[in-house]
Amino acid sequence: FFFLMVRRPPRSTLDRSSAASDVYKRQASKGLATSKENSELLARQLIKDMHTDYNAKWVIDGFPTHPAQLHYYLANAPPPAKVLYIKATEARCLKYNEALGEKHHDYTRPADLCKKIKEFYEGSKEIISLCTSKGLLYEIDNSEGKELNEVFELANDVFHPEILLVRAHGAGDAAMSEMVKNLTTQHDYVELNARFLCNEEKMRKTNIGKQIAHYVSNHIDIPAELLVEILQKTIYSASGHKRIILSGFPEKIEDLQIFERACGKIAKGFFFPAPSETRRPFYSNESIETILHRQNRLVFLKEFSYECMEHYKGTQLQYALIIGPPLSGKGSVAKKIEKCGFTLIEIEPLKEELTKRLNPENATGDPVVVTFEHVLEEIKKRLLGRKDKKERFVFDGFPMDKADAIKKLMNTIGSPTHYIEISCEQKELIKRHAKKSEVPSLNEEQLKEFEKALETFTSIKKELSALEGNALVHHHSIKTDGPEEKTQKQIKLIFDPKIVLLKRDHEMQCDTILTNLSFRSDFLYLNASRVIQEEIEKKSLLGIELWRTRKIKELITASKDVGEYMFCPIHYDSKTVMQLMKKAIQVSRNNQQVIIIDGLLNTHRLKNWEDKQEIRPIDELLIIEKQLGEIISIINLTKEELDGTEDERVPKHITIHKAVPEKIEKPKDANPDDPPAASDKGANEGGDAKPLFNPEKFLWTASAGKPRSFGQFFAGWKKTVSKSMTCSEVNPEGSTVDYVLESLIGMITVGDLAQASSYLQVQFPQQY
Repeated sequence: FFFLMVRRPPRSTLDRSSAASDVYKRQASKGLATSKENSELLARQLIKDMHTDYNAKWVIDGFPTHPAQLHYYLANAPPPAKVLYIKATEARCLKYNEALGEKHHDYTRPADLCKKIKEFYEGSKEIISLCTSKGLLYEIDNSEGKELNEVFELANDVFHPEILLVRAHGAGDAAMSEMVKNLTTQHDYVELNARFLCNEEKMRKTNIGKQIAHYVSNHIDIPAELLVEILQKTIYSASGHKRIILSGFPEKIEDLQIFERACGKIAKGFFFPAPSETRRPFYSNESIETILHRQNRLVFLKEFSYECMEHYKGTQLQYALIIGPPLSGKGSVAKKIEKCGFTLIEIEPLKEELTKRLNPENATGDPVVVTFEHVLEEIKKRLLGRKDKKERFVFDGFPMDKADAIKKLMNTIGSPTHYIEISCEQKELIKRHAKKSEVPSLNEEQLKEFEKALETFTSIKKELSALEGNALVHHHSIKTDGPEEKTQKQIKLIFDPKIVLLKRDHEMQCDTILTNLSFRSDFLYLNASRVIQEEIEKKSLLGIELWRTRKIKELITASKDVGEYMFCPIHYDSKTVMQLMKKAIQVSRNNQQVIIIDGLLNTHRLKNWEDKQEIRPIDELLIIEKQLGEIISIINLTKEELDGTEDERVPKHITIHKAVPEKIEKPKDANPDDPPAASDKGANEGGDAKPLFNPEKFLWTASAGKPRSFGQFFAGWKKTVSKSMTCSEVNPEGSTVDYVLESLIGMITVGDLAQASSYLQVQFPQQY
């Protein structure tokens, strides 16, 4: 039977409903409450209750509390499937306890809580060691204070099966059928088709089957709750399927919500469209596909391949493979890539660590020599366990001059996500070899060795040529024979995200259109208002902080969408908003170079002068670039007059005549013997005061009478390509928003504007 033990320090989760009790509720399992430490007595009672009141699944929270209990249980009963250990620091537990408030029934005095935590960790050492040695321990590190929903998601990984949803339209059925067949026959997946399961229930004449027969005979749609009940029973049956493909259900958003509440979260949805649909947007705003894509859970496929599926599931390890001639600077490039958010794996320190581990001080006999296989196994163990954490890796010191070593690496951890080829002028390479050999120039023998090394590199490059044609591998070339600053700039251009900002009239709804376009184009789309709304509704720490900073500002034009207006970034603290957007990019980004963000440019919508003084358009652009990445383009869709992109404040010189100061007359009752005032003295008698300001000495220009537009700010800040068009000029196929955006994004990502900053604005007719 399924048996999960849960160990956690007191107050390691904020809510009384722990990860274990969440499991309990989800699976309707029977749990046994434990209170005091009674050594073997408690373990004996637990075993007795489990045999008396048999249930296929058990979740025990707070057991074992003493090593003797675990020893007794393992000696007299089947071992548990997993022991879930939620790790948290004392400071984190105290913070959660403080958040409960003194009036809460679970609140514990800080001194008592510290004592309990100390006792827990002292009593856990032997238990954790024993569970680890038997391969039972599953650790969730909550030291950094994850949100409760994040802890529950990690806990769900222990017992929840992986559920994939497959859907197809029209001719896409063939590709979907190929995927289902491949996964069920070669990769241990089980297909659950709602229609087939309903027919089975009817054939067996179960209670559910009789209800289904009643609905069918009366031409009534089968309720989603009934279908979910069948699926729940099958998914969490004693057979314990761990990989499931769901087809034929759910069809509606309401069905999806009911299913996920009862059965668990769908990991990914794979959609196979008809050929005609791969060119045009086809989802409604509230379709299942759109909802899943907003949550970064939908994959759009034209044809199936297992490698492609693993890539989009996020289970493919993300790492950069660097090749190049000897002394071309592979190690130096790896260290520079580390600065772009990669984790550097250094092979030499790894070998030293393995040598110490394999040759302890008290060991006898010949020392163990660390081989390439040892290193490869350690890399596999370290990296594959962290591939779901969105980490990216790069190696320094790996034997990239051996084709066999590279192939073994790829067979062990999968194909790289980035394939980087380093090039360097031959003269520079020879110079570096001479410097390394400490000679003024290479002799004939050394030149032959150098040429042999170049031939080896050429053969390796030829053997890896398949990676260049792999659509899932990003191929890059970096030149290292120039200054280091130039190399670093090349690396930043490759790995840093490129930001495209969308500025639009509130009547122009682009959310669904951009969601659809991102299905088939390699860019990430985020709606800032929606991201803020989801974070606040989750009541996360960042969401609570955002809500505290909210200050509703009056806008010139307010969106009819209440959510878009209430959660518009302009109403919240800009630094907290940028922190949230940065987090959203890290979670959602999967090697996309271009990120399109809608809703961040809002200063032009402010109505009150006081609000406009708080943040200027240039400040808005600077904080976005500093926090999120380089802004490569701004797209402006409007029905109003187009922004000027040239600085309209062309010097128009005017003359300001010298102001003649008025003669200051003394009051009639003043004493004529009184000294003149200082200002009087300076103005009329040439005293010691400073001379009056003379405007005729300066060149003056007339004001344009209005502030600069975003286009002028952007053009003044960067050397931009500015284009102003009507909607009919953008795309000859159509002048609607979807056609226009498709063309503009094509220009920015792969077209003639891919290598330049641009400000693109399109004017639509007023009646649009």
